[in-house]
Amino acid sequence: MGGRGRHVEVSQPVDLLVLGWGKGGKTLAAHAAREGRKVALVERSADMVGGACINVACIPTKILVHESLQRSRDEQRGLDDDAEAAFEAAVTRRDTLTSAMRHKNFDLLDGLDSVLLVQGQATFTGEREVLVTGGEETLRLTAETVVINTGSRAAVPSIEGATIGGRIHDSTTVQHVEPRPARLVVVGGGYVGLELAGVFARFGTDVVVLDRGDRPLAREDEDVAEAVVDALAQDGVRIVSRADVTSLEESADAVHVTAEVAGEVATYDAEAVLLAVGRVPVTDGLGLEVAGIATDGAGWVVVDERLRTSAPGVLAVGDVNGGPQFTYVS
Repeated sequence: MGGRGRHVEVSQPVDLLVLGWGKGGKTLAAHAAREGRKVALVERSADMVGGACINVACIPTKILVHESLQRSRDEQRGLDDDAEAAFEAAVTRRDTLTSAMRHKNFDLLDGLDSVLLVQGQATFTGEREVLVTGGEETLRLTAETVVINTGSRAAVPSIEGATIGGRIHDSTTVQHVEPRPARLVVVGGGYVGLELAGVFARFGTDVVVLDRGDRPLAREDEDVAEAVVDALAQDGVRIVSRADVTSLEESADAVHVTAEVAGEVATYDAEAVLLAVGRVPVTDGLGLEVAGIATDGAGWVVVDERLRTSAPGVLAVGDVNGGPQFTYVS
C-alpha cells in the first residue's frame, strides 16, 4: 500500500465494515461477501483470528478440562503419571488445536474475493468511518454499515497489587502458566474461576477459591451450585465464601493474598493467583464517542432489540453489547 520510508494513508470504501473477528462478525462478513457485497474485517491481534471462543475461551478451556479429567481417571486406576508432564502435554494439545482452527477461520474469509482482511487498531474518525493503524501504512475505511464485534476481556479488580503479569494471571494467561503451580488461589467463584480451579486441581495443584459472595455460582439455583461445589470438592478444590480479597503481594517465589473472611483477616500463599471476577468490554482505542456511539455506565455498547447502536448504520454484536456472553448468542 505504500513506499518504504514514508507514511502512507489509503482510503477504501466498503459496503460492510466489521471490527473484530468474533463469531457474529465473521459470520456476517462471510454471508455478506457471498451475496456480492464488499466487506472489510479489522482485527488488531493475529492471535485472535476467529474470535475468543476458539482462541482463549470455550474450546481451549474445554480441551484442558478433558485432559484433566483423563489424567484424574488415570490416577484413580493407579497408572504411573507425572502431573507436570501431563499438564504440559495438555497445553500443547490445546495450542495445536487452536492454531489449526485459527488458520481455518482465516482461510474461510481469505478465500472470498470481496473480503479485505486487515490487521491493526481501528479508531472511529467520523460517522461510519475508521482509521486503521499498526504500521507504516494507515487505512481509512468508510462503510454503509459498521458492525462492532470486539468482544470482552477479563476484568482486573480494584485490589491492591492486582496487575496481570508474573505470578498473577487472568483466565487467558493462566492457560500457559509455567511451570504448573503447586498452589493456586482463584479470586472469584463464577463459571470461569470454578472451571479452571477444577482443571488445575485434577492436574495435582492445591487450589483455593476465594469468593466474596455467600456461595459460588450465585446466579444459578442453589441445588445446581451445591452439585458443582461437591464435584469440585471431590477434586480437592477448597472454596471459601464471604472472602473479600484486599491485597496481593508478589515475592520471588509466591504471591501473598490477604482477605477478610467473615470479618477476620486471613492470608493465603500460592505460586500463582488467578483473577476471575468477570469481564469488561474491549472498546479501548475505538473512539466510540467520535462516532456518537453510546455506552452504559460499565462501558458496554448500548443497543436496541435489533442490535442497533445510537449511531445510524452502526450495530454491535456479541459480548461488547453487554448481552449474554455465549458464542451462539453472538
